[in-house]
Amino acid sequence: MERKKSESFNYGLAFTMLLFFIISCIAIYNAQKTGQYSTNFVIKQVEWYAVGIGIIFITMRPDEEQWDRF
Repeated sequence: MERKKSESFNYGLAFTMLLFFIISCIAIYNAQKTGQYSTNFVIKQVEWYAVGIGIIFITMRPDEEQWDRF
């Protein structure tokens, strides 16, 4: 029995990661309100989350049947 990609996607984990993303951005934004640094670390946080998401999609490679079709 073959499972579809949508059946193997863990929505609970994705929601948890979204919450971590939102909370971390809010925490970093509030922590840098003092103006101690000239760099906006929220932007860097978003960039690193984007890199992480890219790595996740690369590692969730297609199954062998899809490779054979290529």
